[in-house]
Amino acid sequence: MTRFAAIPFVALLLTTSVALGQDREEVKNLGSPEPIVSPVLASISKDGSTIHTSQKIDLNCNYYRWWDEDVVTAFADPVFTCTLMSATLSVEFGDVDFYGRDAFNAELDVVQFGPGSLDVLKGYDQSWEEMSWDVKDRLQANTASEIEFAVNVDAVHTSDHWAVYLCSARLETTWSCPIPPPVIEEEIR
Repeated sequence: MTRFAAIPFVALLLTTSVALGQDREEVKNLGSPEPIVSPVLASISKDGSTIHTSQKIDLNCNYYRWWDEDVVTAFADPVFTCTLMSATLSVEFGDVDFYGRDAFNAELDVVQFGPGSLDVLKGYDQSWEEMSWDVKDRLQANTASEIEFAVNVDAVHTSDHWAVYLCSARLETTWSCPIPPPVIEEEIR
C-alpha cells in the first residue's frame, strides 16, 4: 500500500505540558493543553479500489481535565470521489467514573461528533478505556471541510467534581472506488 497525506491540515500547538501528580490549582493556573490534530493519512490498495484514511487528535493523556477544560476541535473531513463504506470514531480515555455509580452521581463526559451529542464516555474509576462508534451517517451528512469533535467534560457540574484523562481521538474511513475497466489490446491487421 502506498502512504500519502490526503489532505493537508495544520496542527494546533500544545500550549503546555503538565506532569501527573500536580494539584488542581497548579494545573488550573497553567491552562489546558490544546489538541494536536494530525494530518489525514491515506493508503490506497494496489488496484486502486479501496482508500483507507486515518486521522488522530492527541489530547494529552497526562492532563487531568475538569468541568471547565472541555475539548473543542475538529477533524478534517476526507472527501473522495468514491463511496464511503465505513467511518469509525474512537476515543481513548481514563478514569471515567460511569460504571459502579448510581444514575444521579455518575460521571458524564459527553462526546460530540458533528452536530449534536454522540454518546457519553463509559468506564471505571482508575481504568483506561477505548470506545468506538460508527459515524458514517454523520460524515456523509457533513458539508464542510471539517467536522466538529468535542468532549464536554463533567457536563452536569459547574465546579470541580469529576475529572478525566483524555488521550486521543481517531477517525478512520474506508472508501470503495470504481476500478477502471482493463485495457484490451486489439491486434492491428
